[in-house]
Amino acid sequence: MDMIVDRICTVLQEPVDIYVNPFYLPDALSDRYDAFWTEQRIDKVIAVLAKSGKALEINELYQIPNKTTLLKAKEAGIKFTFGSNNVTPDVSDLGYSLRMKKECGLTAADMYKPRIKI
Repeated sequence: MDMIVDRICTVLQEPVDIYVNPFYLPDALSDRYDAFWTEQRIDKVIAVLAKSGKALEINELYQIPNKTTLLKAKEAGIKFTFGSNNVTPDVSDLGYSLRMKKECGLTAADMYKPRIKI
């Protein structure tokens, strides 16, 4: 798991704007989410994410990251986006994303605004 965290931190140095499918674990591991995604590992990724200036996706399909992680990210000044992976129509209502927006007190100021180059 430490290798995965280190890899995520390396990828966050790449020229992208948004960290998508954040804190994802495959189905075979997801029932032990809290055992794998310890507070120390989450804090490490959030610190690198905040330093990089990249936005954090709230992913509808996998319903990640969890509220605790989102609150840490908000406190660190990270901006947010909503995403669904566009896999099936049933994620298009963004129910999880909107619930997390409300529960975490996210406002328009907390949302990512793309940089437009003209």
